[in-house]
Amino acid sequence: MCITEYDEEKVLAAQRKEGRKEGRKEGRKEGAINLIKLGKLTLDEIAETMKLSVSEVIELEKQLKQLV
Repeated sequence: MCITEYDEEKVLAAQRKEGRKEGRKEGRKEGAINLIKLGKLTLDEIAETMKLSVSEVIELEKQLKQLV
């Protein structure tokens, strides 16, 4: 394996890792949206449960209200 192939492998591995990270975050956001819709938890509780910041959950709630 030459250096170029090695570098290419490293880049692809980093891109896959980043993609998985983004996918997990999107999944947590979708879960938070579902919890917001249920209306049983506070935004702080949703943020803690879904491992998101309170500001992210507030932004999701605002987006939901705009859709209604």
